[in-house]
Amino acid sequence: GFKWFVDGLYDGSLGFGGEESAGASFLRRDGRVWTTDKDGILLALLASEITAVTGSTPSQRYAQLTARFGDPAYARVDAPATREEKAVLARLSPQQVKADTLAG
Repeated sequence: GFKWFVDGLYDGSLGFGGEESAGASFLRRDGRVWTTDKDGILLALLASEITAVTGSTPSQRYAQLTARFGDPAYARVDAPATREEKAVLARLSPQQVKADTLAG
């Protein structure tokens, strides 16, 4: 979710961040952060504005960006857990977690 790119938006190292429920945050030209609702309506309006301003559809713009920067990588793995397993995970302290990489 958003928590992973908030710092980048505020320090200017990111210009956009999105998440799978159709919410997004953008860095405005004045440096402030703008966050949309998670219903996708504002992103649909933004897609219309992109088309009007650039003359390219969002899919054409996406193709241009991936040609320049490469394809994005995304994977999500949902793993079932029992109530007992969830309780054990909830009780973990940061000191008990030794791994610094998860799934790659």
